[in-house]
Order: sequence, then C-alpha cells, then structure tokens
Amino acid sequence: MIKQMGFREGQVIFKCPKCCSIKPERAHHCSVCQRCIRKMDHHCPWVNNCVGENNQKYFVLFTVIALSSIQGVSDHPYHSNISRNTKLIEKRKNISKKFF
Repeated sequence: MIKQMGFREGQVIFKCPKCCSIKPERAHHCSVCQRCIRKMDHHCPWVNNCVGENNQKYFVLFTVIALSSIQGVSDHPYHSNISRNTKLIEKRKNISKKFF
C-alpha cells in the first residue's frame, strides 16, 4: 500500500494533526483554507487563496501588474493638473488676502 501511494519504504510520513491528512514535505496547515499547502508562503485575502508552490508565480505577476497599474494611475496627466490647479488656487487666495 505504501508503494501505491508513491512513498519509499523506510520514508518518514507525517500526518497533519489539524486536517488528519498525510502532510507533504515542507507543507504547512492554513487555518483559513483548512488544508495543508506545500511550500506555503501566506494566505492572501486579495485572491482568497493560499500562496504556495503551485501559484506563487501567478501571485507575483498579479502583484507586479497591480502595483504598475496603481503607478500608472498616479502618473496620469489628470493628477498633475489637479496639483497644478491647487497651486494656482493657493496663489489666488494669497493675492486676494493682500487686497481685502
């Protein structure tokens, strides 16, 4: 039966005390997902999933794309016009204070 499961004879097999399943090497139990994740990094609420061995590359790509889109929005000309307009408004307020 051990050979059918892909284990070698004499290999140490760990059982997760929380989910009662065979725990793979370098796996950790996620309290949110209620399962063991191989090479678990963390549970991400943004993707509602654990970041581990199988999806770490996709999570890094998601993070880079999200950060670059935020940067792209903040560099949009509309935002620079707002800051330029607020400076003009401040200058006008200062000028009006001098006359009134």
